[in-house]
Amino acid sequence: MREYEALSKIAPLGLNIPKPIGINRHIIIMEFIEGTELNNLIDIEDPVFIFEDIIN
Repeated sequence: MREYEALSKIAPLGLNIPKPIGINRHIIIMEFIEGTELNNLIDIEDPVFIFEDIIN
């Protein structure tokens, strides 16, 4: 519930986060963001660039 509330508060700020759609008990439904899941990458050429891109 806290994650849904936090996402709902920051979604209007235009950050690159999944927009929350709904909640039911322990399940949060949120928008799908197209892209590559970083945990599936074996080797990242420039991890500092990726980190800074995510943070900024």
